[in-house]
Amino acid sequence: MGVLFDCLGINEAQWLTLSGEFERHFSGAVGQERLLRQYHQHMGHKRTAGLSCCKRLLNRA
Repeated sequence: MGVLFDCLGINEAQWLTLSGEFERHFSGAVGQERLLRQYHQHMGHKRTAGLSCCKRLLNRA
């Protein structure tokens, strides 16, 4: 499993949180910061919702 976590850029604790509590932490788009900002700008939103959770749970966000 270590190789999988390395490829995803997360650790075991992050995986357990993501796999068991995904909907609790995210209610909309999820992804890299650059892409989230583009999405929210395109949608006309004033702020990028969910960015802090992506940064905390997805190292590469």
